Amino acid sequence: MNLSDLIPVAQEHLWSGQKDYARTVSRARRLVEVFNPDLSDPWRPVESRSVLLTFSAGSRNRSRASLGSLLRAYRLVGGPRLELPPRFPEAKPRDRVLTAGEVERLVGSDVGLIALILSRTALRISELYRATITNDGLYLQDTKNGSSRTVPLCPQLRETLPKGGSLRTALDLPSERVLRRLWDEAASRVGLEGVTFHTLRHTAITRWVAGGMPLPAVMALAGHRDMATTMRYTHLTPATLQAALLACE
Repeated sequence: MNLSDLIPVAQEHLWSGQKDYARTVSRARRLVEVFNPDLSDPWRPVESRSVLLTFSAGSRNRSRASLGSLLRAYRLVGGPRLELPPRFPEAKPRDRVLTAGEVERLVGSDVGLIALILSRTALRISELYRATITNDGLYLQDTKNGSSRTVPLCPQLRETLPKGGSLRTALDLPSERVLRRLWDEAASRVGLEGVTFHTLRHTAITRWVAGGMPLPAVMALAGHRDMATTMRYTHLTPATLQAALLACE
């Protein structure tokens, strides 16, 4: 029995009814694209760990969780208990906020239009694939927090993007896995190795807050369910805080 054979078992017995069901299944399928061992052979957690290292840093523990679900499904069909590799220590690369110059370097790269969209809208990568272009902006249905939202477009994006249709089609996006590879390569070429899609989300939200946008508006545009989540995405510099205090005098 291979790891991929366990996805239907997990779908029926472990994931059914979960709020993020589709995302969970997608992650598991992505995992077995690169790692689909015969579980009747001796299990080597070290091999699964080396495979997980091929994923982007933020995806490693999520992919490990998918592997854990499939191994639990293996037990449901009579398989033995198999150990997972240790959890990966997580740094905080998502806390990085790009300067205007760094954003411009990305916008001038091979992934420039995607970088421009992310830096102006704070979309998640998954939302690039699900957004619909409308007269009001980018419409997103059933987002991560369970609600829908529309993110307005800046004039530059309005002129660049078509007037309607799927954003994925307009950008001619490849699979998410391929897009991540192309992104990493482009970021490295402009001296921004380690910058992720989510880095631009952080950067956009931080700029909105630093620019004085009301926090309820930031929360709505970012698609956050509560203010506490929005505050985790903000990175106010000492200079910004000092300016805010001076404005109140």
